[in-house]
Amino acid sequence: MKLKTTALVSLTIMTVLVLGVAAIEIHHRVRFGQFASYGVHADVVEDRSDLDIPGIRTVYAARVTDFTLFPLVLVGFEDAGDSPPPMFYCRYQVQKLSPRDGDWIVLFDFNPVKDEHFSASHKKLYPFRSLVPMQTYAIGARDDVQKGDLVRFAIFTNLYAGEPDVYTEPFRISEVRATASPPARSAQ
Repeated sequence: MKLKTTALVSLTIMTVLVLGVAAIEIHHRVRFGQFASYGVHADVVEDRSDLDIPGIRTVYAARVTDFTLFPLVLVGFEDAGDSPPPMFYCRYQVQKLSPRDGDWIVLFDFNPVKDEHFSASHKKLYPFRSLVPMQTYAIGARDDVQKGDLVRFAIFTNLYAGEPDVYTEPFRISEVRATASPPARSAQ
């Protein structure tokens, strides 16, 4: 009898774990269009914003999620910005796929260690928790990006690392800065 009870409890625990993982994966698939594997994962988040940039209404950011069993310690910096509490940011790059050779070109490297004097800050990202470690970015407003270009974010979980730790899936730029139309000629 004790063996049957132990087997039933074990089977129940395994079923709950499998259903829990399946629910997380299905939720992620519905929300971001892909499944997430074990490890640190990054997804693109789009938002609408009024930026006063002609033709640009979409801004992008990356959401980092810890799909492990242990907390991940991120090394970044805190910025108080306009209001408390301070926001935690990581180093990131915006990369564009080169149509010529298929390599990823770094368009923008947000690396405050090089440019400014920020002191490093640590933040724990607990399992199955997410964080947006960057401000939203209007990639379409850049002069070196065209409509339809494939771009991605590369996120550094350590501010001082030489290479990014996680990349978002590539996504296409759907809007770019509108250029001023030439003045209309009068018919004479």
